Amino acid sequence: MKWEYISININAGGVYAKNLDEKKTVEKLNELGNDCWELVAIVPITSAGFFSNKTQTNAFAFLLKRPVIK
Repeated sequence: MKWEYISININAGGVYAKNLDEKKTVEKLNELGNDCWELVAIVPITSAGFFSNKTQTNAFAFLLKRPVIK
């Protein structure tokens, strides 16, 4: 079976992702699920401070796949 993949980046907006809009995220994932996309991984996108070693989560990459239909 062959697969196609997409990555959707969703902004987190805070050190502990407190500004992540859960309702909109779920709506988007449900919309993609209706188009046969399957969530396979969520990867945090982080950055380090310029003057410190503290990291901040800026966004999440949602990786999805679905079968290629010929």
